[in-house]
Amino acid sequence: HTLVTMAPKVFHFACTLSGSSWAAEPLKGVEDNCAEGLEGASAASLTEIATLLAAATKSSSVVCNQITPTKALFTATVA
Repeated sequence: HTLVTMAPKVFHFACTLSGSSWAAEPLKGVEDNCAEGLEGASAASLTEIATLLAAATKSSSVVCNQITPTKALFTATVA
């Protein structure tokens, strides 16, 4: 028997706070970013953005890092 393993799919989104709403767009220029074909999302909080993007990517492994008060990076991995 041969064991075949598939590389995980990784999705990256850049999140920006504008007024009172967060917007997430696929991060451009990242090699093998599976998010490039997906639509962005918007919500009132990063928690809501993470929930929406986790559903869109069908991922249970998500990380949302707030880098500055108005910028965040969202990463989801699907094994």
